[in-house]
Amino acid sequence: MSFQPPTDRWLYRFKYHSTPALASHFAVLLAAQIIAYHKQSCTPLPDAVCAVPMSWSRWRQRGFNQAWELATATAKVLGLPVLDRLIRVGGEHQQHQLDWAARQANADQAFAHCGRACGCRHVAIVDDVITTGATLTAAARVLLESGVEQVSGWALAYTPAEYHGEG
Repeated sequence: MSFQPPTDRWLYRFKYHSTPALASHFAVLLAAQIIAYHKQSCTPLPDAVCAVPMSWSRWRQRGFNQAWELATATAKVLGLPVLDRLIRVGGEHQQHQLDWAARQANADQAFAHCGRACGCRHVAIVDDVITTGATLTAAARVLLESGVEQVSGWALAYTPAEYHGEG
């Protein structure tokens, strides 16, 4: 889905108005997109799902991590395990406040692997919205460096290029 009305309002409410219960509804939509893609491409689902981690300060501020809520709910719909393998070590600036180049730099050193081997070949990283792809790219790089062979990026919505200076 494109991050435009009414999707933008739904996700804003989910993310900033303490409504993590919306994750179960969003998970059904996301899972339907994922299943359709994998059927069309004749590719198997990943071995597990991993959420984009949030800093502790942001988590305390919001009271929940929307990516974690979406990831766990989507994994439940798809019958996949959820991994807790990434930690947030930097990138404290909120991505939505940054331009394209600053998003890349902010996300580049934001994540680390928590050190536990997962034994999975293919992991999907879940986030709520993709704008430039910087967050998913940085998280994927960490998983690949930890031994995961393939990483997919899943998000409920994307920001059209014209909204972030790319179009």
